[in-house]
Amino acid sequence: MEINCESLIDRYLLIKNPIYTFNFPISIILAIIAFGLVKVYKVSDNSYISQILIPLSVLLVSMVLIDLISRALISKDEKERLKKLCSSYMNDPNKLKLIKEQKAINMADVETYDGEVDGFSNSDNTQEENSVASLELVNNNISKDHYFDNITTEFKPNPQLFNKPMDVQGSYPKSDIMCVGDTKTNIKEGVLCSGADDKPRDMVAPIPGPQWLPEDASTVQNRLKANNYTKGRCLGNPENYAN
Repeated sequence: MEINCESLIDRYLLIKNPIYTFNFPISIILAIIAFGLVKVYKVSDNSYISQILIPLSVLLVSMVLIDLISRALISKDEKERLKKLCSSYMNDPNKLKLIKEQKAINMADVETYDGEVDGFSNSDNTQEENSVASLELVNNNISKDHYFDNITTEFKPNPQLFNKPMDVQGSYPKSDIMCVGDTKTNIKEGVLCSGADDKPRDMVAPIPGPQWLPEDASTVQNRLKANNYTKGRCLGNPENYAN
């Protein structure tokens, strides 16, 4: 729901002016006075002009003049103050909830709004929530820097998945994996074979990196024949499908 604070403030300040509030009755009284003066001084012998045209003209002109004068008398400082209060009022979560329930905004409540949000306390230019309690570690034996969980995930195979039979991972010895080039010679220079088991334990190799050589075509073909490749579907525990 979109609310235009500026238009509401203009209307509210106008209504606070008693002259504007009783605009129509005042104009009626002025029209009656004008009708009486016309009759007394016999301004016109035409009854249409003296009894209808002149009183009606005085009524309309009076209403327009009162409206213009009332708008001109609105204080700019007061209007600016109410605009800021209205903006703060609508940003208050408690007040916003009330506005949505009533589908209207009470400008009298806005004028007396002090800017404090219920449930919060002021501290200089900030507000702090009173109801939040500090959280502390109950068990001092638990490290404050590292947290561990004991949650394990069990993958249960589903033979009925996509109405396809279980796809079993084939085995292929890592010792038979060969890469492009002479990896047995280049390993001393830090060049490793992808998927092979010849990496020294004390060597740290980032993945990916230019020092990793791809498997040669024959190794890839042999692994495919042995059904040893990454499956497109996860059917069971991850360790059963790792290359």
